Amino acid sequence: MASRKLTDVDRVLIALAHASGGEQTPIPYEEIVIESWKRFPDRFSLRSHPEFPDSAEQHKKLYGPLQRSGSVVALRDKHFRLTDAGLERAAQLDRALSANRRSAPGSRLGRDDERLVRAALSSEAYAKWRDGRADAVSDFDARAFFGVTVTTGESDRRARVAAMDEALSNAESNGIGAASDLRRLSELIVSRYPNVTGLDAVRPGGD
Repeated sequence: MASRKLTDVDRVLIALAHASGGEQTPIPYEEIVIESWKRFPDRFSLRSHPEFPDSAEQHKKLYGPLQRSGSVVALRDKHFRLTDAGLERAAQLDRALSANRRSAPGSRLGRDDERLVRAALSSEAYAKWRDGRADAVSDFDARAFFGVTVTTGESDRRARVAAMDEALSNAESNGIGAASDLRRLSELIVSRYPNVTGLDAVRPGGD
């Protein structure tokens, strides 16, 4: 299992399992779209706007191979639930995914870290920072840098900031030249826009 490459069908199944809390609870299609995007943004983000989910593929997987394999049942009003087989399969995939992440070599960036660093390097916030226009970094740029939107919950915002922080730490450890600049930019954004990053909710006296 751990040696087989994860497919988008697998990813949608994992997303449904997490959205349902590992239960056979009916889940709306929109929640599956959001969960798959949150867990696998490199696969389910809009190409030109990675801060937004792309819902073009999930329904094909749910109504197609996942339903045919008996892993998922399609219900009325675009709701879906896992079967016993689907729950077992999702748990196996999740365990294999976690094992792969734990065993990833430290000599290079993992795929998730590399995706975050690449997105940060191509961000408008970094372009302004690199051009000496840090004061021009807006709250919109800040949200795009961390891959959040105005509707992203506070806990998810903090999780995105933590993921970026870890990715930049790994990039620095691997000698990626721009990582230090990205680190300083990230710290600037966190300091300037705590509401964007969700960190205002955990600061003493934060609104």
